[in-house]
Amino acid sequence: MILAIVLMGCFLGFLMSATTGVGGGLVMLPLLAWIVPAGVAVALATPVMLVNNVGKLVLLRGSLDRVFLRRTMLGAVPGAIAGSLLLGVVPDAVVRRGIGLFLIGYVAVSLFARDYVPRVGRLGAVGWGAITGLVSGLIGAGGPTSAASMRGYGLTRQQLVATGAAISVAMQLVKLPVFAAIGLIRTRDLPLALALCATALAAAYAGRALLARMEAATFERVLLLALFALGLLMAWK
Repeated sequence: MILAIVLMGCFLGFLMSATTGVGGGLVMLPLLAWIVPAGVAVALATPVMLVNNVGKLVLLRGSLDRVFLRRTMLGAVPGAIAGSLLLGVVPDAVVRRGIGLFLIGYVAVSLFARDYVPRVGRLGAVGWGAITGLVSGLIGAGGPTSAASMRGYGLTRQQLVATGAAISVAMQLVKLPVFAAIGLIRTRDLPLALALCATALAAAYAGRALLARMEAATFERVLLLALFALGLLMAWK
């Protein structure tokens, strides 16, 4: 029963991700941390995010902004490596609370500062990439900072989803060997990872149709309410 709830929640989160570029990892992390330690949840989310974003990238590759991608990767790759190494030494309770506070902060910004768009130029793309990589490696949730930088750079909605997917693919690829080396990817969790990967891939394909015909606001209110509740549970448990 618990596994079914986790898989359904992840599917809905990845549907949101397909329309806005944000949502999949934010929903998946607290749900996974419900059944495994928080550090393991971050590591376990990595192959799932990789599969989901490869699916989105294949479907939307024509909208990819390669110039922004190259600039962001200069910061995101070393940032992701540093964040992944930090995850191996930070106490699990701190990681759990960090995820919870990040979710609460994301909801607050979405509700009260949604019209704010940072100005992002060439050097800004590198700096935002470093922040995104560090956050992705440490708490597994780099999507919001990545999306903010892409909006500030002036990408369209489809460019944002496609380019965000490419950034995520690169970060997951450098995080996986680090997590394997420090023992956060466990053999006994592989069946769960495979089930989540199948869920993420199905959501990527279903989300392609939604991206073209449905406003992101259709999902957003429900998503924000769920994230706030999950964030409170993670931060104060």
